[in-house]
Formats: sequence, structure tokens, C-alpha cells
Amino acid sequence: MKFANLIVHDVTLTAHLLKTVNSAMFSPSQPIYSIPEAVTMIGGSRLQALVMSAWAFFFIDEQTCPEFSPAAEWSHAWEVAKVTQQLAKEQKLPKTVSGGGFYRWVAARHWQDSAGSQ
Repeated sequence: MKFANLIVHDVTLTAHLLKTVNSAMFSPSQPIYSIPEAVTMIGGSRLQALVMSAWAFFFIDEQTCPEFSPAAEWSHAWEVAKVTQQLAKEQKLPKTVSGGGFYRWVAARHWQDSAGSQ
């Protein structure tokens, strides 16, 4: 695992990765503590997005871009995750429906509702 060996040397990226794979989006059955396991679980494209977003937050702050607030972005992401988790519980979705599966379920449900109202 070449990526895992690189990530383990970056404390901030390690924290972001572990926080992400242990979030409601992935809903692991047990907490993930291993970097190689986290890298495998998150997948290549999501790992790339995580690395790029971590660097974007490093370079952009309120002084360089007054319209952007990293704290507000993280707060918004947290609120979306909480609402998503609540929706999944209310709809009694299995824990295996997470991330992209949840979004596909929402889109399919919306499409069904829209088609039924026409």
C-alpha cells in the first residue's frame, strides 16, 4: 500500500482519512483505525478528493478569500452528515446503504415521487 505509507506520515491527512471512513457516510460496522484499511475502504477517487480538499483548506483562508470560511464549510458538511444519518434511520435503510448508495436511493425515491405526481 504505497498510499497508506505516504498518508501515515501526514498527521492531518491521517486524521481526515480516519474521520471520513468512520463517518455516517461509510458507516463501518466497527471503527476503522488502520490506514491501509481506510485507504481500501475509501477508494482511489475519494482518496484523491480528500487529499485535494485537505490542501485546498490549507491554502485558502478568510484573508485570501473573504467569501470563504473553512469553519463554515466543515460545519455545513457535519450538518449534512447528521441529516443524512437521520434520514437513513427514519427510512430504516440497512447500514450497508451509505455514501453513493444512499444518494442513489434518494435520487430514485425523488424520481418515483416526481413520476407519480405527473
